[in-house]
Amino acid sequence: MTEHPLQQDEADPVKPPVQSSPNETTASGRNDPAPYALERPFAATTIYLDGPPAGLRRIESWGSRLSLFAGPYADAGRLRAFLDSAAYVVYAIADRAPGSDQPPYFGHSDKERRWGDRLPPEIKDTTQIYILTADGGTLDKVMASYIEARFIQICTDLNIKLLNSARPYGGGLRVRAEAEQLVGHAEMLLHAAGFTLIDDARRTPATVRRRLSVTADLDEMVVMTETEAIAVPREGERFRLSHRDLKADACRWNGSFYVLPGADYVRRTRTSLSDDHRRRRELMETEKWVAAVPGAKDKMTLQLGFRCRSGAFAAKLLSGEKLDEDAWLAARAPANDSGPSPSCEDQA
Repeated sequence: MTEHPLQQDEADPVKPPVQSSPNETTASGRNDPAPYALERPFAATTIYLDGPPAGLRRIESWGSRLSLFAGPYADAGRLRAFLDSAAYVVYAIADRAPGSDQPPYFGHSDKERRWGDRLPPEIKDTTQIYILTADGGTLDKVMASYIEARFIQICTDLNIKLLNSARPYGGGLRVRAEAEQLVGHAEMLLHAAGFTLIDDARRTPATVRRRLSVTADLDEMVVMTETEAIAVPREGERFRLSHRDLKADACRWNGSFYVLPGADYVRRTRTSLSDDHRRRRELMETEKWVAAVPGAKDKMTLQLGFRCRSGAFAAKLLSGEKLDEDAWLAARAPANDSGPSPSCEDQA
């Protein structure tokens, strides 16, 4: 093994990612999802274990209990030799090629489990794996799962699409002040190793969160993409809401239910609605998915289209009441819509 340490000390510190206090409010009006505000420069050393800069390498900092191993995902098995057999790790898998459209993936495991075992088979050759580890008992199963969950939360809040379909702790994750320094150091080590997606997203923050969820399911409520905004009204099975005087249009397409922009949204939430749906409605208002209607005290308007799991799910969100699928009636496409309107399979 050859070592080529690239030491950067306080005279030449690693430039930290954009971070702030967890309670600082950004221009978007939301709390910044940055986990930890560094109080001093972060010095890191990179040790190249077998050659090229993108090959196997170790990144460590004298000021942190964490260290990181990185290398091509195809060589992940070789990195096991550097790890404690009883250790838990947190890992990220991402394509470092410029402009890549492959979303990253976060996980945690012990040494024996195959990293990225839930990933699709078509992973690009330029994909890297970043493995966070620690000496002693710093990373047990609880702490490892917490750090994984925080990264998933941070990426979701920053509109970074992930290959993860769920998150540890579901909607019950609570920020632990005593663990946030580790989360911050983990992010710094990832950044030093070349994983810069989080920092890039913070430098160009979005004004609207594209995913809202209160459970483990990251796809509970997702803003329509530009492609969906064109295809869904043309190809989906159309519906209109039939409840009180509410006006809302929706489509069922490819197994999901889509609510179109401009739908009415009732301000009042009925007592019969579940706690989870109450929290979802609170998120819709907090994240400005809905906006006030001039002169209307009891209604708001949906500002953007989104997909969810069913018509009943959508009806509850818009009305604030415990409605079911029957609240939606089949509707014809407007006269200016063109193309076929095939019926899509209903989702149970």
